[in-house]
Amino acid sequence: MSKKKKSDKNDIKITTYHVNDEVTGSSFLVEVDGLKILLDLGFYQNQSKRLETVYKINEEKLRIPLNELDYIILSSAHADHCGGLGLVGRHDVDFKGVCICTELSQELIELNLYDSAFLMDTESKAYEKRCGKQLKPLYTKYDVDNVMSILRGYRYNEKIRLNDNVYIELIPNGHLSGDCSIYLTYEKDEYTKKRLLYFGDHNYGKKYNKPFTKVWEENNNLKPDCILTESTYAGENQIQEDNIAKLENYIISEVIEGKKTLFIPAFAIHRSTELAYMLKVIWNRNETIRNLDIPIYMCGNMTSKAHKIIGNPKYKEFYDEEWQNQDELFEWNKIRIIDNFKEVQNKTVNQTPKIVISSSGMCTGGYSKYLLSCYISRKNCSILFTGYQGIDTSGRKVLEQEHKSITIDGKQYIIRATILDRLNMSGHADDKGLRGIFKTINQHNLKKIVVVHGEDFKREVLKEELELDLHNKIEIIVPNSKQVIKF
Repeated sequence: MSKKKKSDKNDIKITTYHVNDEVTGSSFLVEVDGLKILLDLGFYQNQSKRLETVYKINEEKLRIPLNELDYIILSSAHADHCGGLGLVGRHDVDFKGVCICTELSQELIELNLYDSAFLMDTESKAYEKRCGKQLKPLYTKYDVDNVMSILRGYRYNEKIRLNDNVYIELIPNGHLSGDCSIYLTYEKDEYTKKRLLYFGDHNYGKKYNKPFTKVWEENNNLKPDCILTESTYAGENQIQEDNIAKLENYIISEVIEGKKTLFIPAFAIHRSTELAYMLKVIWNRNETIRNLDIPIYMCGNMTSKAHKIIGNPKYKEFYDEEWQNQDELFEWNKIRIIDNFKEVQNKTVNQTPKIVISSSGMCTGGYSKYLLSCYISRKNCSILFTGYQGIDTSGRKVLEQEHKSITIDGKQYIIRATILDRLNMSGHADDKGLRGIFKTINQHNLKKIVVVHGEDFKREVLKEELELDLHNKIEIIVPNSKQVIKF
């Protein structure tokens, strides 16, 4: 029998590398048993700041000891969690570790990183032409090539050994296709274990499960000592609406009766596929809509590729059973996929009533930014948002309806389009879910909760609520960037 080790109160150290007051740029360094593990390497995105400022903030990720890391573990294929991964492919970074995610996320992350490299190359060239000075992309497609050779995909709930004493499990959390929570276990000795649970973005507590996801399991027997929790919608309880019926009514009122274009900005990864599923349901059940043959366009090369990846039968194990028989959605020829600019101009920028889905969801880039500039001043267009709009993004400014005009790429546009009440399609839990998920956790060992991934006042709101819920028995921390937490 091995000898019991002396207890050490600080076996695991966390250093937060998020961006203060933002729902973006998540990164958390975990040091345990001689290992350095980074949970997420997210990009910072903010349209209101100058491009060189955004690049500079993202360059701060290079202050993370990337060359010392043993592992990078990714919870999501969205850029705010994985977009910085291209940095570790740079030769000047000298990263020697391994990157881990789910098998489905592996393919979606590849798509996202190559898209980011392309966009940065385009942005940098435009910036140099406009400003007369160079702005170097943070990484190139060749750097992404290097990253993809060390990115490993795993199944849900598989025990993944990082060394003899530390292993992780990637747990379904219902957020988006392939996304996961990360559960790390340190087997200190035969008597003692310490555990860290990083929720990532989760969707616990929603009445309607997200299509093509696997829900958070309530009886998962998790016993964490410390939890990192998101706080995106702290203090907000989202109305549980029938989004399919709401979208169906908008198609009738805006497209059929109003003879308008219904423009729906949507994230390329997952959100566009979810909208396609909703439209398929509507077309199947509404004979009037079906017979009118309303054109539906899905714009974007990345959107098209993500839709095909999510529909690949080999990834069915990443979905709950109810989504595993949807093969016909990915073969539905009613949706016309457009992946080049000339077609977008010719087919969507006209007066014909139609439905247009385009990335990005916050109109910060992609075709949606261009289409917003085309549609925003038209009375025969209605704009329908489908989730969170980041601070100072074009989407947020339009949705708040506090301005009579909006500036896009330096040009001012009068807002004449109809701004519809948005569809609540967020993959994030609302306030009830953020608090309720703690009831599914065995709290016997829980000592610390670290509130991250939210605007500062949201994080404070969740802290106060959890203190009440948990009767002030657990230390709850709202950390600043680069703050160190030990347990």
